Amino acid sequence: MIGSSILTQKLNKDFEVELAIKDEHILELRDKIFTLLRQGSEDGIHYSKLVLENLSLSVANVAIHTTNSCWQSSVKDLVDFGLNNSPRECFIALNILKNICVTHFTKVFNQKTTQLLKRYLNENVGAVLDMLAQILSQGGNGQLPHEVYLECFSVAKYWCEFSKKSFVINRQLVDVLFTLLHSEPSVKILKKVIKVLIKILSTNQHVKALSNYRFEQATHPDFLPPQDLAFVDYLYSQREKYSEATRLNFSHDDEDEVNADKAVFASKFTALLLAVALEYEIVLLTHHNKQMALKVYELLQLGAKAQNLNFAADIANFFIEFREQLMENLQRETDSSDPKEN
Repeated sequence: MIGSSILTQKLNKDFEVELAIKDEHILELRDKIFTLLRQGSEDGIHYSKLVLENLSLSVANVAIHTTNSCWQSSVKDLVDFGLNNSPRECFIALNILKNICVTHFTKVFNQKTTQLLKRYLNENVGAVLDMLAQILSQGGNGQLPHEVYLECFSVAKYWCEFSKKSFVINRQLVDVLFTLLHSEPSVKILKKVIKVLIKILSTNQHVKALSNYRFEQATHPDFLPPQDLAFVDYLYSQREKYSEATRLNFSHDDEDEVNADKAVFASKFTALLLAVALEYEIVLLTHHNKQMALKVYELLQLGAKAQNLNFAADIANFFIEFREQLMENLQRETDSSDPKEN
């Protein structure tokens, strides 16, 4: 355990000084770390969670520092490694992919390196999301260990940061996530699915369009990519399940396990619905998005009628905030169109 921690610290602090121009040594070190990780899976050696994390962080550090030198195919190699080997090795690949993002977000790089890394991660996000969709579509039928399944959600939350062009960041992945919602997942899986979907919404470049763009730009018919509107359809497909859950008068502490699960679903789905309404506010205001707006309003109405008054209160608060936001934007547009006289 101590050795793995020292290795991680050394790579994190001294890579540029000691290894930056030593490609052969870098690749040799990478291969030795992979050998340790694979020995653990092949020989029945069970590393502690901390050791596994440190070794994965070490590989992630190597990958981050060699995107423009000796390991330019790091993400592709990790995806192939994860999909074409044992479930244990799949978990290792996922853990490294997650830690590539962790390293990128937590370590301070110079401006040139930061831009290089962003471009590299943006170029490879598609391959990672395809991998996650493939794994998640298999995981529910018991083909993969639960830890692999759960790690996918952690990876998705980090990597969706690099896919901001559309709410539907990857059609196959979003299909799988909403299929999971519809298939009565465990409470643990349900919470993770909702968290990923909310993260997807919050990181998109089209969020809060009225605040971030000029009104005429935000309300233009071509502002939102066509696939973005599919997100509302995904949400609307859960209408009957949501309606049933909101009609029942129960709480998270309900002794009936089925009812308790429905309480969690109603709570988490309301959170997702409000995230869509808050981030997608432009859909609610534009005539060309009228059909989508009606679907969102219908879902909000279901939540407002819920037996659990907390849902109604949350939705009421949304409309209050929505009104205030509209007034602020109206004032901003008025001020910008009527310059002050000298």
